[in-house]
Amino acid sequence: MGGTLEEEVSRSRLLEILGRRTSDEPEFEAAVLASDDPKLHAELARQQIVLGGALGNAINVIGPELVVLGGFLGTLLAWDAPALEAAVAARTLPVAWEGTRIRAAALRRDRLLIGAAELAFSQILRDPASFGSTPSMVE
Repeated sequence: MGGTLEEEVSRSRLLEILGRRTSDEPEFEAAVLASDDPKLHAELARQQIVLGGALGNAINVIGPELVVLGGFLGTLLAWDAPALEAAVAARTLPVAWEGTRIRAAALRRDRLLIGAAELAFSQILRDPASFGSTPSMVE
């Protein structure tokens, strides 16, 4: 155990237990949710406790109404949401935890496509009035 959040809450640890080198997010989540491997379940529970501590600290300081978990962290939530929420609640001040919700990112596998589209349209998003004011490359 290295002690950093990135080392303790690790997709690669879960992939290793699953016997995979790599996997896209939907395949990874499906494999986790379908598995009945006790070693995997123990690791998922351990990672939820570690993540619960980190999220609890963040909630105590920031006090968000909503915590959004992206990437494989959404899989930790999908595996056992009540357990993850209990791990967070156990490490959060009651006044900070009250009304806080934890959800998986809605974009899921489309997050990179949305980011790429936003990059392509960044000038228009930054300055909508500039749309159409630049000369066309094709005449």
